[in-house]
Amino acid sequence: MKKAKTKKLKEQWIGITLGAEYGGPDVATGVEIERIRLNKILDKYCAEPYSKEVTCIALFLRVEGRLKSYGFAGIDSVERLKPQRAIGADISIERKDWDTDPASFRRFLWPLVDKGIWVCVKTLISQRVLVDEMRLKADLNMVKVEFFDTD
Repeated sequence: MKKAKTKKLKEQWIGITLGAEYGGPDVATGVEIERIRLNKILDKYCAEPYSKEVTCIALFLRVEGRLKSYGFAGIDSVERLKPQRAIGADISIERKDWDTDPASFRRFLWPLVDKGIWVCVKTLISQRVLVDEMRLKADLNMVKVEFFDTD
């Protein structure tokens, strides 16, 4: 009997996305709620690529918990993901930074995400990749306004 051939599809990511890994079940549900909320806002304003060559900026939160700490604070591991036409970075969040009220966590999270995006852009520019920085800046401003609007 012949084995069926499977075709590996090249997955392409588009826009700006924010994933997460939690270091334990003790990580507050508020962290996930704010991450999902921010992702929805990013999807709303940043759904189109800012570069023809790199179509996605993928940030990944590493949130310290009782079971796991990630060994760094802030932004780390910026790398190109060429098959997906993306660039990504890890953002580590320590317990002291998430173990707070939602408004304080938002005030902590947004500058890190914003900085992570611009670190990725700076890396792309250093690799001679054209990025529409003006449109990105305008879109991120709309994201910021809506993220802090809790009404």
